[in-house]
Amino acid sequence: MVLTLPMLAGCLERRGTAIGPNIGFGQDVSVGDFGVTRVDLLFVIDNSGSMSQEQDNLAVQIPALVRDLVSPPDHDADGEPDWAAVESLRIGIATTDVGTGSVMYPGSRCAPRGEDGALREGL
Repeated sequence: MVLTLPMLAGCLERRGTAIGPNIGFGQDVSVGDFGVTRVDLLFVIDNSGSMSQEQDNLAVQIPALVRDLVSPPDHDADGEPDWAAVESLRIGIATTDVGTGSVMYPGSRCAPRGEDGALREGL
């Protein structure tokens, strides 16, 4: 999964942080008090059968991420959102299915070109 934020400064302080069981690491990025109101997200999702548990987790977590970006929570209970709401959110999703190349395997459900890295439509 990739989170793309506009580069607002040449060097941002970054620290790797665990983001949940079995899904790897992310980065905490401090962008200052002015907030980020335009966000592009690109998810590259491994859609192989062995990743079904991770896919189920993403099916729950991605809507929660989108919800919190467009309607920020008030975790510190000060009556104000914890960050500025995102005004422009663009999401792209691609899978790791690049197919089998020029070889067809008997009984395989894989297409020769797969999804070829193209962004998914209609999700």
